[in-house]
Amino acid sequence: MTDKAYLPVCTDGDSDVDCIIEYEVTGFYSLHLTSCKVYDDGPDILSMIDEAEQERIEQAICRRIEWKKEPRYQGDN
Repeated sequence: MTDKAYLPVCTDGDSDVDCIIEYEVTGFYSLHLTSCKVYDDGPDILSMIDEAEQERIEQAICRRIEWKKEPRYQGDN
């Protein structure tokens, strides 16, 4: 199942752009980024993002997933 996250992404080493990240959870604290788009029907720019930035995105998504599991935050989005 593919999920979406909306995060700022550094695409050129200098500035951040708000992007729609699609990903699949593959295990405990493990996920696979499937696409990164600036808008829904735009081109996939995932290949333009360097490995360090992709790792930062994965970590941010994992933190959000963990945050939503916390009992005191359930119901908050």
